Amino acid sequence: GSTTKASIGMALFEDGKLDTKGSVNRDKLFSLLKLAGETYEGGTQVVVENFVNNEKSRGGQTNGTSEVIGAVEFACWLYGIPLHKQSPRILAVAKIQNQYKLPINPRTKQPVKHLPDEDSAMLHGLYFLKAKKLGKI
Repeated sequence: GSTTKASIGMALFEDGKLDTKGSVNRDKLFSLLKLAGETYEGGTQVVVENFVNNEKSRGGQTNGTSEVIGAVEFACWLYGIPLHKQSPRILAVAKIQNQYKLPINPRTKQPVKHLPDEDSAMLHGLYFLKAKKLGKI
């Protein structure tokens, strides 16, 4: 999510398989983290993109994405849920590993120009699961 968007991409996996993906607002994301923390018995892992602000392109603006990542980090610390940060650079590899293609815009019949946030979350999760299985994490 960004400062102009009201949603954050997320993907949930169970037993190493994608269960659901979508976009949620900040309050819903924080509610999910609270529920995960209150019911945590191990096995849960949160993966976030290690987002870095670009001062030149941001022009001193606040960045909602960084704020949300910080809040997710705090919630994981508070509830004892393991957190793993990944570079956005892994997305190129994750797309190839998973034969990912950008969705088609129904109006233009062309691929969308921006990777949807929920697909980014899914690719980060798939990459994490594969790296963990291979012992790289």
